[in-house]
Amino acid sequence: MTGRDDRPWRVTDALWVFGAGLVGSTAALAAVGPELTGMETYAVVVPAQTLAMVGAVAWMASRSARRRLSLGLRYGEGDAMGIVWGLLVQVAVTLALLPIVHFVFDGEAPTQEVVEAASGLEGIGAALVVLGAVVLAPLAEELLFRGVLLRALLRNRGPAFAVYVSAGAFAAIHLLDPNAWLAVPMLFVLGVVLGKQAVSTGRLGMPLLTHMAFNGLSVAALLLAG
Repeated sequence: MTGRDDRPWRVTDALWVFGAGLVGSTAALAAVGPELTGMETYAVVVPAQTLAMVGAVAWMASRSARRRLSLGLRYGEGDAMGIVWGLLVQVAVTLALLPIVHFVFDGEAPTQEVVEAASGLEGIGAALVVLGAVVLAPLAEELLFRGVLLRALLRNRGPAFAVYVSAGAFAAIHLLDPNAWLAVPMLFVLGVVLGKQAVSTGRLGMPLLTHMAFNGLSVAALLLAG
């Protein structure tokens, strides 16, 4: 297809962005080989996936002024409160999960692959974890779920439907890692908070900062635990 496409965001656009991320991460995995190290995960795979997703969104937005303006990738007054929201949500969902981890898993909950990859990294490795988990991953996920998908759902449905469906998709996509299933409820809660912020402000500034702070607290705890 050539020329400009002035249609608004559609759910299929979100699928294309997600597919671009899969292509980017698969290409990166093929480049580094089967024995993937934690350093390679955050130095190659995460950046490649993010670049592919951000590139797909940028390309589709460049073809339509309507898409570009509605995406909401900007900051406004008060968006810095997202940092506080991210920390509060992280603490709240962690406290809610502690009894389950203690009584059901005897203190040993399933460990996500990205957490295992980050464990033990120091120096440059730790810096790459911060860049990947606190900056790149939230940017790609906010563009996909609160940018493209949420905007597409808002076209034909009410805000509540758009917020909860996009939050469900955000949480469910993490099940690509089977060990992430315990985190799905807390990610759904985070997704609802992020969606409500995006709807109320019309921007991605606050959701992005909330997501970064949420991940940042997890990364800080992981790295400090050593």
